[in-house]
Parts: sequence; structure tokens; C-alpha cells
Amino acid sequence: ATTVITRTTESAQLSAMPLLLVSFAASGVLVPLSVLPDTVADVCAWLPVSPLMELVREGWSGGLDGAGMLRSVGVAVLWTALAGFAVRRW
Repeated sequence: ATTVITRTTESAQLSAMPLLLVSFAASGVLVPLSVLPDTVADVCAWLPVSPLMELVREGWSGGLDGAGMLRSVGVAVLWTALAGFAVRRW
């Protein structure tokens, strides 16, 4: 999807990097979402990597209920569908 703004193959990595860095940093990889303020944590929960981190974290601890699991899977599927749409569109 970033090929629309990427001119060369060398710059393809740089055009996707901002979204990836923000997604990893705010998904709970570096700092748990429970430590962040509520509004910031709610926004960060909708980033592409956040549902995957939630599934991994709660899979280890065994604390995820059915509704939380469906929400995480739904957000991940939503991001996948959005990426697929963007690739087909542009």
C-alpha cells in the first residue's frame, strides 16, 4: 500500500516505517497499555499490533475471556481487510 508514495525500492522500507514504529511502540511491546492513561490506552488498543500483543499476553496469563478474544481478533481482521483494500485500491 505504501508503493503509492514510494519511488524506489530502497525507500520502500522508510515509507512503511512510521506506522510500524508507532504500532510497535504503542501496542504494549515496550510499555503495557494498563500503565498508560485511559484515553491513550483506548486509542493505542486500535493500532495494528495491539490486538496481537493482547492475544499473546493474555494467552500466557490465561486471563482473556471470550469477548476480549473476539474483540482482539476482530481488530486484527479489520486491519488486515483495510490493508488488503488499500493494496487493491492504490
